[in-house]
Amino acid sequence: MASLDQVEWSQKSYSIQEIIKLFRLPNICKVTSGLYGAEDTETLGNLQVVRIHRQHSQRRVIATDDRGRHFSLPADWDIPFEVLSGNSQNHQPRLLSDILEFSSLPLKVMLSTQHNIDAWHVENNVKIDNDFGSLTLTKTYMEDYLQANAINNGILDEEILIIPAYMQLEFSIAEGLEDGSKEHWEEVQQRYDNMVLQKVNFDARVGNKDMAMYFPRNVEEHKHNYSYMKPNRTIRISTKK
Repeated sequence: MASLDQVEWSQKSYSIQEIIKLFRLPNICKVTSGLYGAEDTETLGNLQVVRIHRQHSQRRVIATDDRGRHFSLPADWDIPFEVLSGNSQNHQPRLLSDILEFSSLPLKVMLSTQHNIDAWHVENNVKIDNDFGSLTLTKTYMEDYLQANAINNGILDEEILIIPAYMQLEFSIAEGLEDGSKEHWEEVQQRYDNMVLQKVNFDARVGNKDMAMYFPRNVEEHKHNYSYMKPNRTIRISTKK
């Protein structure tokens, strides 16, 4: 069985958006321009080989606060809110999915006093004060991601990588083997396909469960295109047990 050391890589590099539009997945790729971030979803080093399995989208909600900051929340977030405005106004705790199904936006809400949040982890720091006050839900949108696995020394890592479309990464594409053997290349690809089929459940990790924060200037520069806008802060929540 040929190793990935014998792979012929494309001369051209492609962005995540180009991979989504131009190529069929799964595909074996190599990072040619990497970006290191504070969060697990943003850590990919240069020359890292990955098997990109598929593209998927997550429904998210944009909210703004009184300071003009914008937040992106997963629509299936398990943190309850209370509705403060509109025809649905009541102070019973409700999940975002329920609010979105039965209410029209924009809508003012606040975190329910019955939430079980223990701390807000703002990247590497812990924010003790978890009171955001009121938030105005403004719209929903779909955020694109790639799901992938790292390949290290020919061995596929079973941990699922979530690669948001906003990441400033470029990849070269595996086009075959240096000796030109199509049969051996198909065997290599099939080997990784079989590993994934046996050991990886991509449905177990879909989307990003964190809250993203955008400063107003960032939002204006990207013309409110949140799908391809890198957050200024990522807020990870820990709940009480």
